[in-house]
Amino acid sequence: PPKPGDIRTSFPYVPALDGLRGLLVFPVLLFHFSIIGGFAGDGVAPGSYFAPSMFFTLSGFLITSLLLIERNRAQRVDWVAFWRRRFRRLVPASVTVIFVAAALPLVWSDAWGRLPASNALAALTSVKNWQDIHYANSAGQGLRTLGPLSPYWSLSIEEQFYLGMSVVIGLCLLTAAWRRWLTVSFVVIGAASVAAMVLLDPAVPNRELFGTDVRAAELVAGCLLAVVVQR
Repeated sequence: PPKPGDIRTSFPYVPALDGLRGLLVFPVLLFHFSIIGGFAGDGVAPGSYFAPSMFFTLSGFLITSLLLIERNRAQRVDWVAFWRRRFRRLVPASVTVIFVAAALPLVWSDAWGRLPASNALAALTSVKNWQDIHYANSAGQGLRTLGPLSPYWSLSIEEQFYLGMSVVIGLCLLTAAWRRWLTVSFVVIGAASVAAMVLLDPAVPNRELFGTDVRAAELVAGCLLAVVVQR
């Protein structure tokens, strides 16, 4: 049996984590339906803003745990395999949803207008969150202007963070005291993210909701937890 201080070389399936993510879907759905129905989202599902935060933290924890365990087991991280797994898991479903969003107005005119090519491109290239910030702020109508692909903002934030995290973890693993450097790096990133949130103009809530720099603290919280429990 494992002893305190042992280094993990495998990551068991934890049903409770999938259960928690499943429960967090409901407030998000209620929030989106409340927008469609014309009700105030805060009144119908106030927990909907907390749910993406939990998703980000769980995602940071799981991804970092898997990378650290791979490092402990193989003494290296196969970054090509890491990104191949990400693409294989996300791209087929993402492309399917974009295709349906573009095709549905052709057979159901009341769905929404023609899907702009820029929206599809932003979703495919994982920059949809920054496009949503631009749309919402320029239109001055909050979240109602973002269109059927707006949920891709969260995937975009994750992919942008993972790209940066790959660089940070890769550089830290080159050092002898990589755990210490990794911890310090995550703390610094988290502190910078919190500072960015504090300094933001409260009159621009979409920037706070969709900004990668602001939401990074939630992902980093999970990354730090993974560093703590990987032994």
